[in-house]
Amino acid sequence: MIFADNSGSRGTFHNATDKVSWMQHFGIPLIVSTAALIVLFRLTSWRELVTIWQEMQWGWVLIGSLAYCGELVLIGVRAASLLAVEDLSVKKLILISNVHNFINKITPARLGEISFPFLARHYVGINYTKAFAVLVLMRLMDIYTVMFLFSVIFAAYGLAHTDWQWTWLPIACVWFALLVFSLFLLNGQVIKRKKLQLWAPIANIYAFISDLQREIRAVLKTGVRKGAMPCIAMCSCLIWTLLYVTFAALGKAIGLNLALSQLLISGSFAILGTMVPIGGLGHLGALEAGWTLGLLSMGTSHSEAAASALIIGVMTTIFASVMGVVSLAALEIQIRRHTK
Repeated sequence: MIFADNSGSRGTFHNATDKVSWMQHFGIPLIVSTAALIVLFRLTSWRELVTIWQEMQWGWVLIGSLAYCGELVLIGVRAASLLAVEDLSVKKLILISNVHNFINKITPARLGEISFPFLARHYVGINYTKAFAVLVLMRLMDIYTVMFLFSVIFAAYGLAHTDWQWTWLPIACVWFALLVFSLFLLNGQVIKRKKLQLWAPIANIYAFISDLQREIRAVLKTGVRKGAMPCIAMCSCLIWTLLYVTFAALGKAIGLNLALSQLLISGSFAILGTMVPIGGLGHLGALEAGWTLGLLSMGTSHSEAAASALIIGVMTTIFASVMGVVSLAALEIQIRRHTK
């Protein structure tokens, strides 16, 4: 095992995660951020940004922020459901999820994902392998849920608009790829290759993936035995539904003259952007590019699409930052109270 005891030896974990190039993870994101800013500001202007900000409808902003906060709460509830056997504090896991989301939001290329195992170990004592397994399962559920919502939204829109009917083909391809990946992840025989264990360049990675796979299967079996899977599935659907609500509310707050179905399509592109690990520093670029492409496909002007993308990117970063900082402070206060 990578982490044979509950204290969690970090040797192989660090070997599998620390052998990365800082240039790769910070140089490339810096280029992505710079390119995103250049493109967005070539499409819009400061005057457009100021105009939209001045005409912001703050009631819709409040609705968007509440939906975003509700999403973060449900992420913590889902993590607690996956760790049902541990009998952990749901409140603590909600706070940890908020901090993890904040770190993920401000770090480039989704590097903040790796913070969840460390936060879970530090604040609730879960060993690294189990925490990482929970993280992988949550991301897998997110992908399936997002694809389900994509399929429903794009299918409904495609039935009403002839030029969108081709969308079934890429969606079907992604579904096939997801099913193949899931079978690979959950099938214990796929990873058992003796040659991989003896090949030095990937020996550590092989050991990490092998132990991680066993832990993933154990967490899933526990969830099924405890009857937690319906709650987990419901939480996943509500999490992404609330993110759609956030984008739709912020679109209304900005004053976009679009129907709800068009805002949902634009939100779908933005959500796809948040899931692609190519964001720049502070996650700049991916969400904004997705939202801009979505609005352009709806016939919105280049200037309005780019300006609204920048404002929505800033607003969601503010929501995540406030929740993350407050949650981190709450966790530290709890620790100090217990140590006194």
